[in-house]
Amino acid sequence: MDTFQFSYVFASVSILVLLFFFRVNRKKNPIADSYFILLLCVLLLRFLYLIIYPPSVDGLVLNDVLLLQSQIFVVVLFYLHLLNQTEVQRLSRLKLEFHLIYSCLHLPVFYLLYKVFFPKTPIHIAVAIIVFTYVLLYFLLLIRVFLKYSKAANGSYDSYTDSENAIVQKWVFFLSVTFVIFLFSKLFVFFYNRISHQHISAPYYYFISSSFWLLVLLRILTDPLFLMGAKNRSIRSNRLNKNNSSLGPCWSHTSSEITNQQDLLLSQKIEFQVQFYIRATEDFFENSFDFSQQKFGITDLSFKLHVPQSHLKFIFKYHCEFGFSYYLVSLRIQKATDLMLSDFIKFNTLEKVSSMVGYSNYNTFFLNFKSVVGMTPNQFVKKMV
Repeated sequence: MDTFQFSYVFASVSILVLLFFFRVNRKKNPIADSYFILLLCVLLLRFLYLIIYPPSVDGLVLNDVLLLQSQIFVVVLFYLHLLNQTEVQRLSRLKLEFHLIYSCLHLPVFYLLYKVFFPKTPIHIAVAIIVFTYVLLYFLLLIRVFLKYSKAANGSYDSYTDSENAIVQKWVFFLSVTFVIFLFSKLFVFFYNRISHQHISAPYYYFISSSFWLLVLLRILTDPLFLMGAKNRSIRSNRLNKNNSSLGPCWSHTSSEITNQQDLLLSQKIEFQVQFYIRATEDFFENSFDFSQQKFGITDLSFKLHVPQSHLKFIFKYHCEFGFSYYLVSLRIQKATDLMLSDFIKFNTLEKVSSMVGYSNYNTFFLNFKSVVGMTPNQFVKKMV
């Protein structure tokens, strides 16, 4: 089995895993709509076809037609899925039928035009033009959808909370960026063929295209919110919080009694910035912090947020139930429980979980986990998962 077929096998297995989880969690996962499920099925058939009938260097006419048609289906379903997620436009039945029929007619119509008006054009140039036209058309449609949605959502793509709105915003942003990369790969192939007068061999061409969809699949598999859905994760988190109320730091926007004169002066100075500091701290650890980073102190946080260290020490002293060290420990343990609740533990060991949340020594992770959660990692897995 060569590199190309191995990547197709890996992608096929990834899709089967996704279809299983989406089937189980569909009602609780906002991104698992019918368009995306159908898109995964088309991709699965495409990858399986490439495994059984790997494209040759010269390419076969039947292979080219079937695989190109599958790409057209994927892009159309991708657009319909994104339109359904953003809800910026509700398609009438007529418009929906047009998109679906167009996905079937695009290839034969453009091939007929090619035979009538450009009979002397090499076949690989014609195929590149067909690919370029449908990708460009749906790219323009997607840009319009994305601009409308970003305006309606006020561009708040950095919100990472357990809400359906936040997961959809993050998903739309990721898909839009991925599709831009996908488009530029198509443009590269198109212009490379025209300028160099050479034809990229079929295996490399389909490998490039499949790589981007494989990236999307891996992104879903590595994110609990994309894989399970916000509602499903919230249900399990509520079970966790019901049994372990000590998890998670508690903020207070009103400070406790200040007796230190220096702290009192600082309190008056940053009175109107406290809420901003708290929100910035939470946003950083929710969206930007790499939990696998082992060494991270309040000095590092000060550098990342561009906030004086004295100000951060003040809010942790007077506005947080915990000090910074325990705050970070509780976040690492919460991240570990999220991985366990997202079925991550089914495919990985507890040692892997501990390293992903910043512990080089499993014993340290074990002690911190028991201190925060009130049970050992093994007990937690048996009880909650």
